[in-house]
Amino acid sequence: MCRWIPGRPRSVPGTGVCLRFAVHVYARFSFNYFSGNTDNLLVGWRFGAGSLGLYKKAFDLFFIPVCQLLSPMSAVAITTLSRFNNNRAQYQRYFLSGLSVLALLGMGIGADFTLIGGDLIRLILGPNWGESGRIFAFFGPGIGVMLLLQHTRLDSSLDRSSRPLVPLGCN
Repeated sequence: MCRWIPGRPRSVPGTGVCLRFAVHVYARFSFNYFSGNTDNLLVGWRFGAGSLGLYKKAFDLFFIPVCQLLSPMSAVAITTLSRFNNNRAQYQRYFLSGLSVLALLGMGIGADFTLIGGDLIRLILGPNWGESGRIFAFFGPGIGVMLLLQHTRLDSSLDRSSRPLVPLGCN
């Protein structure tokens, strides 16, 4: 038997810092969830379930590969940049080098998907998904922009994760 009986909560030094961090993290997750699903709500409300299905398929085919690319890159970048937290010049040099690589990859992939996205979806999923392929092609330029905006994920390498309302994209 356990002799411990829960008692009234009491203030312990350091609890406020942990609680504040948790509130910031949950505010960030909540903001990202609602901002990431508002488009589905609006497309479904305005155009109906069929259009929402086509939009969702195109968005998933666009978004999942981007996240697959970004997740390992972010893990490596955050770990690497955390080592240079005290050396601002070296941190900035590595940060800009990484951002340059993301820009090159993102803009190239975005241009390709814009030009051949519709044909690519028809090839992969078949001719019945042609409308989804057209939507997918419109997402093409967004890949480059999305990759460039991922620098906000690197706030944790600077220990500035307490800024709650910065969009993350892939969580």
